[in-house]
Amino acid sequence: FYLGHSSPHPRLPAGPFEARWTGVLLWKESGPVTFDAQVGGEVTITVDHIVVLQGKGETDTAQVVGKTPLERAPGIYRFAVRYR
Repeated sequence: FYLGHSSPHPRLPAGPFEARWTGVLLWKESGPVTFDAQVGGEVTITVDHIVVLQGKGETDTAQVVGKTPLERAPGIYRFAVRYR
């Protein structure tokens, strides 16, 4: 998502913040997958407790690309995103 110079919620002041999302990912892929994101700030994404994407975008639309593809058998895996 893109916030520009605004706040993620009207009750929060504009400026730096941190958000975390957790859930499950239904993995259907049969081959390796490399994660990427367009992000202005720091992002860490984990799947099955493995960091699949970590980096910092210096601009609002910088692209961050994972270094190592993830390969898993089809199934349900824990998923977490941390954004600052």
